[in-house]
Amino acid sequence: MLSRAELRVQLRERRRSLSVSDQKLATRFVLKFIQRRLRRHLHIAIYWPRDGELDIRDLSLPSYQSICYLPCLNTSHPGHLYFKAWSLQQHTHLNRYGIPEPKRGCPRLAWRMDIILLPLVGFDASGHRLGMGGGYYDRSLADLARRPKNPRLIGVAHDIQEVDDLPIESWDWPLDAVITGSRWLCIHPRES
Repeated sequence: MLSRAELRVQLRERRRSLSVSDQKLATRFVLKFIQRRLRRHLHIAIYWPRDGELDIRDLSLPSYQSICYLPCLNTSHPGHLYFKAWSLQQHTHLNRYGIPEPKRGCPRLAWRMDIILLPLVGFDASGHRLGMGGGYYDRSLADLARRPKNPRLIGVAHDIQEVDDLPIESWDWPLDAVITGSRWLCIHPRES
């Protein structure tokens, strides 16, 4: 079995190799599916795409009737994220990694989201997620078990990012589902 670092390199190359038309086709499927299946949820955390990740920013358009949030680096708790409401019309600034974050808005912690759509590098059918390696999402989700409610954690990926079995660590937080450019993989069923 490849190490997590080796898998990251391999899967990121695989994701970047997709054509623009393959990216757009997968994005259309994911956006339609989310609009149809998850639209009744009010607070949905999305992400700013990079490195071949599916671009789901159109979920912030008014036609989707949910409030979308982008992750922001939490400077008072280094290594953690919080989320700020955002739409495509709003201005952003770049964080220290060059990723856009909303300039304004009240920060919300992860447990206050209804759904968190997570970018990922790889996933398996058991709901294990391989991220970019910084641990920001894992640290930000670590205290969910003690909170009054938990968001649904849904990975967003291309089909080619699936692997048979991911090596996991004790701090990895499992996904409830994964949506790809062709399917919905429900791992831990909950009301949708």
